[in-house]
Amino acid sequence: MRDIIFRGIPKTEDIPEGLKENMIGEYVYGFLVKEGGSAYIVGNVIDVDSDYIALDYWTEVRPESVGQYSGIDDEAGNKIFDGDHVEGFVPFSESDEDVSGKVVFENGAFCVDGERYWPCLFEVRDLKIGDKNE
Repeated sequence: MRDIIFRGIPKTEDIPEGLKENMIGEYVYGFLVKEGGSAYIVGNVIDVDSDYIALDYWTEVRPESVGQYSGIDDEAGNKIFDGDHVEGFVPFSESDEDVSGKVVFENGAFCVDGERYWPCLFEVRDLKIGDKNE
């Protein structure tokens, strides 16, 4: 079973101390909750009963910054999220074609939005993450 992880960039620059430990760089990681036009990244449930639910942390994030973990890591072991820019090559194509582009979720699969074609992410070898959200 794969990990279901989301990330997003908090809307506020005033980051609470408890949230900082769940951040890597500018992103906070956790589960996604959407309400209307707003998006929130939330932590694990720490207490629940029939009247309420308490979460480890939560923060509103910029909706355009939200990305889901693809279930695939790059060569260095970094998790690849939709919105990341990746580079690699596709073996078994006509000429082991190099591919570079943004990771997108299309038709039930994470793919690379390449210039010539869109290989599924699991087809790409020697994956490297470039600039985030390029």
